[in-house]
Amino acid sequence: MNINEIYPQLKLNFDIRGITCHSKKVRQQFIFVAIKGKHFNGQKFIKEALENGAYLIITDQMVLGNYNHLRVKNAKKEYVKLLQRFYHYHPDIYTVGVTGTDGKTTTATMLHAIFNSFLSSAYIGTNGICYLQKKIETP
Repeated sequence: MNINEIYPQLKLNFDIRGITCHSKKVRQQFIFVAIKGKHFNGQKFIKEALENGAYLIITDQMVLGNYNHLRVKNAKKEYVKLLQRFYHYHPDIYTVGVTGTDGKTTTATMLHAIFNSFLSSAYIGTNGICYLQKKIETP
């Protein structure tokens, strides 16, 4: 996805390869979103993100430095919107988790069979991954 599809006002031209708020996970052509959290301020990790290949920094704080950046009202909300767009988020997809001591595999398998009777369902668990009648075994 090209950055112009999301932020045409920036007049930048590069293909986004990833988005993260963790500076150590940044690679070439990534967008780094500097989020201020309870214990850490993402603003302090901008230099590291740039060194790791970030092409654009998104923040809701004052920007010091000469690099591609976008200042937004709320970096957390912008991060969520950006991830949804980049990874093609579909709000009609639901996740069901099964926890407990005994019977998880049986319960998950039964739920998968029930869900498959009226919608497209996937199963990820101890016995592997199953989707559209295809199964990938776990090692």
